[in-house]
Amino acid sequence: MKLATFKTGEDTAPRVGVVDGNRIVDLASCGFEGSMIELLKQGLDIDAIASKMTGGDALPLSGVSLLAPVPDPGKVLAIGLNYGDHIAESGMDAPAH
Repeated sequence: MKLATFKTGEDTAPRVGVVDGNRIVDLASCGFEGSMIELLKQGLDIDAIASKMTGGDALPLSGVSLLAPVPDPGKVLAIGLNYGDHIAESGMDAPAH
């Protein structure tokens, strides 16, 4: 399951959806009116999200603009081994995840 923040040409505010193949299911049409951050704060219950998708409005993925999945994150965590050049320079193995 791929969560996404997106806008359509008509939108002024970002919306949260689930990418399903070549379409995106708008979670607002399933009763969720919050932002991606609010969704994540609730805890990521894949089964609950999947059940909300049933009967939700689906839009063609080609008809929306994908945005940063988590707008304005409070913190970004990263390690130097995320970059191939740094892995080669350090002589270390790439992380599995």
